[in-house]
Amino acid sequence: MDSEDSIELFRQIIIACNQLTIKGPSDGFELLHSLENNAIIQDLTEKYDNETITYQFVRGTQELIDCRLLDGKYTPTKSGPLFKIAGVTMNGNDFLIQTTKPSVKKKINDFVKTTAVNITPSLIMHFIGLL
Repeated sequence: MDSEDSIELFRQIIIACNQLTIKGPSDGFELLHSLENNAIIQDLTEKYDNETITYQFVRGTQELIDCRLLDGKYTPTKSGPLFKIAGVTMNGNDFLIQTTKPSVKKKINDFVKTTAVNITPSLIMHFIGLL
């Protein structure tokens, strides 16, 4: 998945978590279900196969929790991690704000292209912190 699509997937996961957790903690199944009819996610499923989208969703949600953009935890199981998400952190909200700026998106994309690294939420937050 290219860097722009990865950033957008991370953004959509955070936005969905923000909406879901208004009613209380959410799990990964609720989160995935809430994204099924999301227009941006549907656009991504036209570009990438379901296996890629599912893998990126799971990996992205884990990384968003690991770098504290989402307040939550996950438990590894044989069939994949089980998520419990309490909400979006202040850093998660900052991530949403910063990644809407075209200049920031361009700098992140240029950085990823010149270094040939995989994009992760923690890389983006580190890079945003350096701007």
